[in-house]
Amino acid sequence: MKKASSKPPKRHRKAERLRPYSLRRRILILPALIVGVGFGMLTLKLYNLQIVQGEELKTSANAQRVRDTVLEPMRGSILDASGNVLAKSSTLWQVCAGPDILKNRDDNPEEKQLARDLARELSPLLKVSEEELFEKLGDYESKYKVLAKSVDHTTQVKIEEICEKYGAGNGVYCESYSVREYPYGDFASSVLGFVNSEGHGTITGLEVSYDEYLAGREGRQISARTPGNTTLATDSVMLYPAEDGGNVITTLDASIQEVVERNLEAAVREHNPKDRATAIVMDVKTGAVLAMATKPDFDPNQPAAILDTEQYNEIMAIEDEEQRTKALGDARSILWRNKAISELYDPGSVFKTVTVSSALDGGDITSASTFVCNGGYNVLGQHYDCFQFAAHGTETASDILKNSCNVGTIQIAQQMGIHNFFQYFNGFGLTGRTGIDLPGEMQSIFHAEEDMTLVDLASESFGQAVGVTPIQMITAVSAVVNGGDLVTPHIVDRVEDQSGNIIWENDASSRRQVISEEVSAQMRDYIERVVAGDAADNYYSSARYANVYGYRIGGKSGTSDNLDGSEGFVSSFIGVAPIDDPQIAVLVVIDDPQSWTDLTTYISIPVAGNILYEIMPMLGIQPEYTEEEQNAQVTVPYLPASPSYQHLSVARAELARIGLDYQVIGSGDMVLNQYPSGGKVTVGSCVYLYTDTSELQTTTVPDVSGMGREQAKQVLQSDGLNAAFEGEGSSCTAQSHANGQEVPKGTVVTITLG
Repeated sequence: MKKASSKPPKRHRKAERLRPYSLRRRILILPALIVGVGFGMLTLKLYNLQIVQGEELKTSANAQRVRDTVLEPMRGSILDASGNVLAKSSTLWQVCAGPDILKNRDDNPEEKQLARDLARELSPLLKVSEEELFEKLGDYESKYKVLAKSVDHTTQVKIEEICEKYGAGNGVYCESYSVREYPYGDFASSVLGFVNSEGHGTITGLEVSYDEYLAGREGRQISARTPGNTTLATDSVMLYPAEDGGNVITTLDASIQEVVERNLEAAVREHNPKDRATAIVMDVKTGAVLAMATKPDFDPNQPAAILDTEQYNEIMAIEDEEQRTKALGDARSILWRNKAISELYDPGSVFKTVTVSSALDGGDITSASTFVCNGGYNVLGQHYDCFQFAAHGTETASDILKNSCNVGTIQIAQQMGIHNFFQYFNGFGLTGRTGIDLPGEMQSIFHAEEDMTLVDLASESFGQAVGVTPIQMITAVSAVVNGGDLVTPHIVDRVEDQSGNIIWENDASSRRQVISEEVSAQMRDYIERVVAGDAADNYYSSARYANVYGYRIGGKSGTSDNLDGSEGFVSSFIGVAPIDDPQIAVLVVIDDPQSWTDLTTYISIPVAGNILYEIMPMLGIQPEYTEEEQNAQVTVPYLPASPSYQHLSVARAELARIGLDYQVIGSGDMVLNQYPSGGKVTVGSCVYLYTDTSELQTTTVPDVSGMGREQAKQVLQSDGLNAAFEGEGSSCTAQSHANGQEVPKGTVVTITLG
């Protein structure tokens, strides 16, 4: 039996021998491992900071040392052709405060002495009570307060001086902002448009289409700053100046625009159109738009406002909030839309000028061609009537336009055929947009040549079953009368920088020749006959209220169905003057009038006539009379007694037609009284029309004895009197009314010349 050993097993002894060494190694490895891991993490962190985030952190550090300020450019102005400012931008300031900063600067924060002193000095400048300012400035726990808005530059400078005086430059300060202003309110608003909260054009108008030029370019100022966020006064400031926007010079004439808007507003009051009204005045030779208006419209200074109080109250009376909000949005959308370019209508008989001129130019008819109207006509089972079922008998093309004969126009189109008709329809630019420099121009609606039937041809020949914009129609008629050139209508003539250098200019070139000069001359004769009538056949023109004594005017009226097929109609008229050498066209469209009459004779035609009467002298277009016409005696009609003449628009047009001037006293739309009220007066005499009261105004007769004929006439006219002369002498020897006598304005004073 073996003796038991007292030694532990061998492996245990080995383990005991290794334990001290292992422990020491572990003690050494652990710190090394910690150091290694830490160093690795530090390396990784440094790598991340220097390599991965290096540029970002560098930029951030620079941002803390550098102030990078965006310099906003001043938006350019919009002007009319004579330099009248229609839209402009200006810089205003709002005065702000950081009351918490004031607290740190105040030597007596418990009494808020600095706030009191500043309130006392700022109050008269800001036109805010001292108590109100102290309440805001003394709120020392607040970080931001607005003390006043809409502060001008002069006041802003004085405020900065006060802040510097009190060492409160960082406590009270001025923030600048740009304001877009439209000095004349809703004047030409559908042409100008408006800007959004960021100062850029939005939705409509020149503010959108010329935003690229108007906006300018931002600048930058880079400077060093302190930890306290103040700018260091060093030479290291880097300045990249803002480039102010260009000034847009339009073709609009503010005086003509005013005439158009005033007459259009009166037409809206009188005829109450469901779908508004629009008017355009355009240079027929260049396409320059001299005036363009839509009524009702909006004020671009407050574009969201509904200016029509009655309409606004109706909308606000809607109880359901969702429906009310939608109604407000729909109303604004309509008011912002420029009807002259963004809404389609059936042009009606105005379109007959296109059909007749096309047939003449294409050789499908001649001036001697005749057609027979029995009052009605059938095309493949579709029946067409002439207005009031009139049977015009045998007619030439000129007669068809004079009589506005639907039946005759259909027969002309049938002789042309679908192909020729469509080729000229396209040639006159009616298949596409005109390219006018305004946003939102609508595409026309028509039958393509391959889809057109003979019934479509018949309907389109006299302006039905086709939808065009007013700007398309006036452009097409301009080509009819200007020698055959299709021009591009435009609103802007040029863009200038702030130094007056031209940086963009409109190219008013003709697009193409549509008809010959010979046919254009024929058409001018034809449409002059439409307005003037024929003494030979006792034709009493339905367009007579577009005629102005001493001028040669041509034109064509249209009464058409609503484009959407709903009940109602559109009344329109286009006038051209002077017709022997056309310079301007005036188009008036009254869409779905709810009027005292359904005759275009009393709706759109007088509006166009009154516009022509006022603007032709502005354009230097002078009347031409024979000596007999200039000295003719005219019977004064008594307007209040007539159901039609008592309406001011018709009364004015009638007086202009027969050669009498007028002055309107009052703001109403109905003639309540007049003077003189009858009898004969010389051409050019003035009739005073009263629209608010029947009471006549009086004037004092001056002494014109010894004066020559023209001087006496001018003196009497300046006092509101008319002059009549008898005798052949060179100076006034007697007058019918004594010096100092009180008489009604418009009284005729007869002067004896000896």
